[in-house]
Amino acid sequence: MTSTQRSESANHMLKQFIQRLAPMHMFVRKFNEFQMDRCDHEDKEAHVTKQETGEAQGLWQNLLN
Repeated sequence: MTSTQRSESANHMLKQFIQRLAPMHMFVRKFNEFQMDRCDHEDKEAHVTKQETGEAQGLWQNLLN
């Protein structure tokens, strides 16, 4: 992914959270909400991945024993 694509992707995501003509304090507030939302989403994905990996490893260990 090029830097232009990353920039456009970030702009698209931010536009879903922040109105174009929002004042600076609103931008900062919404940007913080956006970051927390993304972190929560990533944490959930990491949790699911760990659970799936843990179950798969347990099944694999049962097959080996």
